Amino acid sequence: MIRNWCIYILELSDSSYYTGITLDLNKRLELHESGKGSKYVRSHLPIKDVVYIEFVQSHNDALKRESEIKKLTREQKERLIKNAQYVFKPFKFSSKLLLIFNLRASLTFFLNKISFR
Repeated sequence: MIRNWCIYILELSDSSYYTGITLDLNKRLELHESGKGSKYVRSHLPIKDVVYIEFVQSHNDALKRESEIKKLTREQKERLIKNAQYVFKPFKFSSKLLLIFNLRASLTFFLNKISFR
């Protein structure tokens, strides 16, 4: 089974953004919501929304992309979020919705990598 790394952006209670990476977004969100994720998220709970999700193939690619996104200004992040292909608005995250989203995004990622020659 191919496991893609997920880069995600959360909008938090004070409307700030948090960017992170994970192999399992559902589990990571549960950790964040329980206060056992990052210190930043814990101090800005509750999570308002998952506003951006992107998939890459390797941990190294995920770290590079996370770093790129963290260096963006708020305005640039808002443009990135606005132009995202697969964001559900309004998005009330639940395990079921995220599972459906993850399957769809993973399938799209995989199909974009296949060459139909």
